[in-house]
Amino acid sequence: MIHLFKKKKNFLKLKFTRGFTLIETFVAISIIMVAIVGPLLIVSRALSSSYYARDQIIAFYLAQDAVEFIRNKRDENKLNYINDSNKWLDGLEVCKNVKVVK
Repeated sequence: MIHLFKKKKNFLKLKFTRGFTLIETFVAISIIMVAIVGPLLIVSRALSSSYYARDQIIAFYLAQDAVEFIRNKRDENKLNYINDSNKWLDGLEVCKNVKVVK
């Protein structure tokens, strides 16, 4: 009789410790989701930051090109019209009538 009781007791222990519970499964899934979503968010933000930096660099080079164009025209006009200081804006009509779009 003692032998059967021990067997029954071990059987009950095995019955309760055999598998995962639903809560353990949800906790494991949530940990995996945090481990996957975190790096994906970091990559997404890094990608948008790199696009922004690319646009900033393009804008910088375009502005530098415009400034060099104006300086070149100014110097060219200064050399062509040495005695007339009012003609340094010749050739810059394109730059004078620009409408700024916001």
